[in-house]
Amino acid sequence: MPPGLEAALLGRLAGGLDLVALVSGRALPSLVGLFPGLEAARQRGASVYLVGNHGAEWLGPESGLRVHPAAIAARPLLAGVRDRLAGMLDHWPGTRLEDKGLTLTVHYRGAAPGTGPALQPLLEELVSGTNGRLYVVPARMAWEIRVRGAPTKGLALRTLLDRRYGPDWADSVAVVLFGDDLTDESAFLALPGALTCRVGPVPLNGAQTCLPDPAALRRLLMSGC
Repeated sequence: MPPGLEAALLGRLAGGLDLVALVSGRALPSLVGLFPGLEAARQRGASVYLVGNHGAEWLGPESGLRVHPAAIAARPLLAGVRDRLAGMLDHWPGTRLEDKGLTLTVHYRGAAPGTGPALQPLLEELVSGTNGRLYVVPARMAWEIRVRGAPTKGLALRTLLDRRYGPDWADSVAVVLFGDDLTDESAFLALPGALTCRVGPVPLNGAQTCLPDPAALRRLLMSGC
């Protein structure tokens, strides 16, 4: 993202919308680092939430930092799986293990064709020893290992909307969702009253419309929608 664009983007969004939620699979510190203009936007009255690790942690203007208890409790399990995976992935050139604290991601974008499907049974076997507390889900050129009981992106957004506007929020506010990853499907399906837009070629069945790439989304948002 070009310098200054994120601050301008946040300012544009905050100036015309009641609430902005930036929901990501990234760990929250990484997400905060992408938006250094967040505090300035809040000082101008913006209600901006950052939601990291697919909903397991979030940072809001009223509530501060919140981390889901199930994700906290599963940290030792994740650490054990991480340590076992680190050695196993040495035999899979081009793969990369990302420890996000509350989830794990195995990236295979740089690996040989067929690596992704071949990794799935290995990962499923690893988490089978956690009594169902961890599970594996597909992401874009990656596999995610998550904590059962911790929120998905969809559940996190529903919780945020319910708390702010009440359970009948769909009758009083317009919600627009943009997503560019397989993991955004949960958000699209969890909010049937929202307008959902896929960004890029990723297959998202819950998308009602689409944009060709992130650059098109930036242009749309900077234009004031």
